[in-house]
Amino acid sequence: SASLGASRWYGWRRIVLPMAIPGMVAGTQLVFAGVLSDYVLPSLTGTTRFPMVAPVIFYEAATNGAWATASAMGTLVLAVVALFLIISSLAVRRLMPWQRAVQ
Repeated sequence: SASLGASRWYGWRRIVLPMAIPGMVAGTQLVFAGVLSDYVLPSLTGTTRFPMVAPVIFYEAATNGAWATASAMGTLVLAVVALFLIISSLAVRRLMPWQRAVQ
C-alpha cells in the first residue's frame, strides 16, 4: 500500500488489521477456553481467598461429594465458553463478511 501512495496508518488500518482480526479472535477464544478449564496452575498457585473455577468444581465433586453441584457448575462453565465462542464467531462474520469460510 505504501508503494501505491497510502500512508502507514491507512495501510495498517485497511490492510493489516482486517487480515489479523480473525487470528486475534481465534487466539482469544483459545485462551478464554483454556483459562476456564485449567486446573493444575490454579491449584498450585491459587489461594483460598480467591478460588478459581476448575478447582472449586473438583473440590465439590471429590471432597464434598456434591456431584449435582459440581455437574451444574461444569455445565455453566461449558455454556459460558460455548456462548463466548458463538458470539465472537458471529461478530467476526458480521463485521468482516469476506472472512466467511468456504462451504
